[in-house]
Amino acid sequence: MVTFLLKSTIAMAVLFGIYHLFLEKEKMHRFNRFYLLGALVFSLILPFVSIQDMPGLYSAELPELILTDKADAETGHTAGWYIAVVAVYALVALLFLVRFISGIRAFYKTSYINKVVKKYRYIFVLVDGLPLPYTFANMVFVNRSEYEHNAIPEQLFIHELAHARQWHTLDVVFIEILKMVFWFNPLLYFYKRAMQLNHEFLADQAVVQQGNDTLQYLELLLEKASYKTNVKLAHNLNFLITKKRLDMITKTSNPIKKIIKQMAVLPLAIAMIFVSCADDNTDTKSTEVQKIAKDNTEQNGEVYNLDALQKQPEFPGGISSFMGTIQKSFAMPEIDKDLTAKIYLSFVIETNGEITNIKVIKDPGYGLGEEAARALSSIEKKWQPGELNGVPVRTSFTLPITINIKN
Repeated sequence: MVTFLLKSTIAMAVLFGIYHLFLEKEKMHRFNRFYLLGALVFSLILPFVSIQDMPGLYSAELPELILTDKADAETGHTAGWYIAVVAVYALVALLFLVRFISGIRAFYKTSYINKVVKKYRYIFVLVDGLPLPYTFANMVFVNRSEYEHNAIPEQLFIHELAHARQWHTLDVVFIEILKMVFWFNPLLYFYKRAMQLNHEFLADQAVVQQGNDTLQYLELLLEKASYKTNVKLAHNLNFLITKKRLDMITKTSNPIKKIIKQMAVLPLAIAMIFVSCADDNTDTKSTEVQKIAKDNTEQNGEVYNLDALQKQPEFPGGISSFMGTIQKSFAMPEIDKDLTAKIYLSFVIETNGEITNIKVIKDPGYGLGEEAARALSSIEKKWQPGELNGVPVRTSFTLPITINIKN
């Protein structure tokens, strides 16, 4: 989980930095919209992407086994902190969920208690005393008196209908869902702000492309800038009416420059995938595991990876039973100091289910590596071997063990 959060956060930060420095200032708003959405999706998927140098020849890593000589006190203390952290996370996530649902309900409640006018696939909700129009999904909320007296400028209609027609609400809902789950990630708030500003760029562009007078529209924006609307999840006309937005309306961009920047995104994504995977493949432990898997293949026949198998190897009672068996058998050596150390073991599940080729990849000393290998070799129960095309095959595993000793 920590690795996932670290990799996804780094990817989000890098991609947002590229957007802010090179893309945001260009007048290619549709591309930027999907870049921001794609950057979030890509960042969440990237930690799960893996590129293996030797498909079929690497060891699958089992869940970490933690052994301690002070299991009662330490486990209770750790469990207490874990429960507290999970409780805080769940509470804040629940508050975000309640806020999100309340915001959605508010739109439909407003549409229910006010007069509604349907035009094509759009719904105009006429609200008394509403200072500025705003949009949610295909609903446009407008001032009732101004609507009935045809006093709403045409540019405002075009602006709000652009939000509805291009379904900008879906982007906002998507980022709000991510904020519920990853509320502790500040980058999501920057992404949301950038996405909403980009939506305004798109809506402003729609107004200008309809042939409306640009200067007149700018004056209208400045006139409405003093009005305050604080409707969450909605698109408001006066969202961030800044020099940046006003400049964008009249800006012209070099088409060749835009194409070059757009084409640079794909190789950037590929480079990030390779960098992310390189972190795993250049690990010294991983390299040693690859070497051992290769040696096992040369000596006794091919060792397959789990992804290639149609049936996974299984230990009687499951992995938790396998871990429990090792824990019961492991005899902690006498060590007269505090110690936190990690052991890595490699082993092969043979076609008959036996555990063979037990090797200590990383040994912190104090007899811990030897004892871990002995505990593993003492297991008498056989695995159900993995199968490929209905035939049992050899499978290689690594087992990480963390030792916590408190004196």
